[in-house]
Amino acid sequence: MTTKVAAHHRRRARPGGVGPSLALCLCLLAGCRSAFLGQAACPVSRPTPASTADITARRLERREQVRQDIQRQYADAKSAEAERPVSPGAGDPFSDQATVLTTAAMPFADAARRELVHDLKPWEERLGEVIDDIAAGDDPAALVRLEDLLARHARDPVMVHTTAVQLLRVNRPDLVADKLAPIMRELPPDARLDQVLGLALYRLGRFSEAETVLLRSLELDNTLPLTYLFLGCTAEKLHKRQEARGYFKRASQLGL
Repeated sequence: MTTKVAAHHRRRARPGGVGPSLALCLCLLAGCRSAFLGQAACPVSRPTPASTADITARRLERREQVRQDIQRQYADAKSAEAERPVSPGAGDPFSDQATVLTTAAMPFADAARRELVHDLKPWEERLGEVIDDIAAGDDPAALVRLEDLLARHARDPVMVHTTAVQLLRVNRPDLVADKLAPIMRELPPDARLDQVLGLALYRLGRFSEAETVLLRSLELDNTLPLTYLFLGCTAEKLHKRQEARGYFKRASQLGL
């Protein structure tokens, strides 16, 4: 990990231990919570039914408003055309309702694009909204917004790492592997990025790949206890019992 990236992480990291976001990853490791007997399992944050219902209601309300606006624009365009004399030989531009609806929708599509370009909300807030939508099952729209966020902030390792942790929190390791892994390869070597990618691969059952990525994380920084924990869990899945015990012991020595 380069000095610049390491310093960037230190500035953004919270004091005390491994930090709440990475500690949350620990809670998501199925089958590994028994590695340290006597420790209470930490709760996994899940969207409550009320919050999910609120998100869905707001999303449906926005969609209905857009639909009504497009219909109103269509009616206004039809009305204006009816009042205008038709030139001889000219075809009826409104004979195809789909064409009219597309034309009517253009002002709102342009407005949505302008809103996207000039959205001044911090990426943390926008990411939270995207993750909420992904958790609620609104994949197509949410994935478009996620890709836009990544296109804007792909050079920020803290943003990429936070996105990966949040996607794991809502049980989407597939998005980490599909959307974030290519971005991570373009960034300077970073132990924490490899650490969270290794966890995603573990969650997907790709244990050999997970081991490779986690060992690379260990080469970059051998002081992160979660890396040893994830390696221990991965080694167990690969039937490397002795190595797994060594990794768990080292994680415990580092204070996990």
